[in-house]
Amino acid sequence: MKYAAEMIEREQKVKDHLNNMDTEISGTLRLGVSGFITRQIPPILKQFKNRYNKVNFSLTTNWSNQIYNQVYNHEIHIGFVRGDYTWKGGKKRLLTENLVLVANDKIELSDLPSLPRIDYNCDVKLKDLIDTWWAENFILPPMVGIKVDKTDTCREMVANDLGYAIMPGLVVNNHGNLYETALKDKEGNPIIRETWMLYNEDDYELNLVRTFIEFMDEINFQQMITKNS
Repeated sequence: MKYAAEMIEREQKVKDHLNNMDTEISGTLRLGVSGFITRQIPPILKQFKNRYNKVNFSLTTNWSNQIYNQVYNHEIHIGFVRGDYTWKGGKKRLLTENLVLVANDKIELSDLPSLPRIDYNCDVKLKDLIDTWWAENFILPPMVGIKVDKTDTCREMVANDLGYAIMPGLVVNNHGNLYETALKDKEGNPIIRETWMLYNEDDYELNLVRTFIEFMDEINFQQMITKNS
């Protein structure tokens, strides 16, 4: 299995370098995308495809830590990850958003331990952010009444007044009249979550990869996501 994986990786590198010899931008761009960004990436790929019609995409969706590992292992050219990861290669910040308390109506933070909370599956970086904030503010554990698979489902549960939730701000951006409170750390600073684009420096030498990264530098990703979310 290890030998087969090595042969697949070598074959991909050969294809990449053959495409790199073409005077036109062509080939298959291998991307890894996590969570919320999965729903936002299609319009961006469409714009890029319209400009370079010989380009194809291979898209992987997974948790951010898995996408990080795929970039690290050269399984994909570029990864979009949520949360701050230590990375020595190429790195570009795409989004910054607040961690917010979301409820159907205004509630006091001091009342949270006695109120039903709706949780959802999330990556370890986000879970650490939420758990750290809770531990800094409360002795009692949260009273989790419902746990769902996705943030979208969680948001709809909150909208139907089944409990409160703690989630990234863009998930609830432009969705009804939900009450939001930006959470702060013990120093009074807003708790933020960032989204990054990661890539290996040697992959940047490929025309296709470099062109896509330059394309991402052209567009205002934060503005696009805020408008469309």
